[in-house]
Amino acid sequence: MKFFPKFTYLEEFDVLVHKVNLDYTINDIKWFILKVMKDGNFHSDMKVLIDLQSSTFIGKHEDIDGFIDWLIQRKISGFKTISFLTTNPQQVVMVKIFTTNILFKHKNYEDFSTLESSIKHLGVNVSNYELFKKVLNELTIPTLAN
Repeated sequence: MKFFPKFTYLEEFDVLVHKVNLDYTINDIKWFILKVMKDGNFHSDMKVLIDLQSSTFIGKHEDIDGFIDWLIQRKISGFKTISFLTTNPQQVVMVKIFTTNILFKHKNYEDFSTLESSIKHLGVNVSNYELFKKVLNELTIPTLAN
């Protein structure tokens, strides 16, 4: 199925919540970044939670290198803090390749396997866990398997 980016902005926490559903490529990530940058809430200091748990990256290490070059050419410095929510080794490896790049070493990008740890990383009190869980559920695209 085709990549379909879903996100919402939680103003009270200054957090963009993004749920990646299904398979995605580097071109999908580029499209998503350009869409977020056009959103009226965008600013480079915002915090971002990206849930990759229901997704599969379709690409190679070289694609990520090309993506980093694309960011540099467009002078896109990325977000200040990103919390990646992952569930399998493929997702963790993709995130590590991305976050260990020299361009992002000074950023606060980490991957987590639990939502609780992920929101803590964003500086959000865990008492808001249920709200974040609800938001992610609302961003989930139903599939035939659901």
